[in-house]
Amino acid sequence: MEGNSGYQFYDGGQGGPSDSLPEDTVYIASQPFRQGDTELMLDLRETLDGKRAVMAYSSLATLVAGAGEKQPWIAFPKAQLPELVEESGADDVLLDTVIAPGLRHGDSDGTQ
Repeated sequence: MEGNSGYQFYDGGQGGPSDSLPEDTVYIASQPFRQGDTELMLDLRETLDGKRAVMAYSSLATLVAGAGEKQPWIAFPKAQLPELVEESGADDVLLDTVIAPGLRHGDSDGTQ
């Protein structure tokens, strides 16, 4: 994803969102965003049937509970989610999915 289409991102470090976000926001798991990066990369996960899915969460609390405190994310308008999925190359969206400990960003025994 290039540019900023009205989304806010969190890179998994200290702190968190700086502004209140609209009620129609979804939180999308992303890859860490580092200084010098020109594109945001979503954290696509493979489903049991081999498809690639965007991990979307209905609230920040749900994202933290399902993906961990260190999961980078972007806040994105819910109405634009289909466009985001298409642009990312994903096949599907998984909503409020719990990622197993060990597979989460920042887990000491994880691969992320």
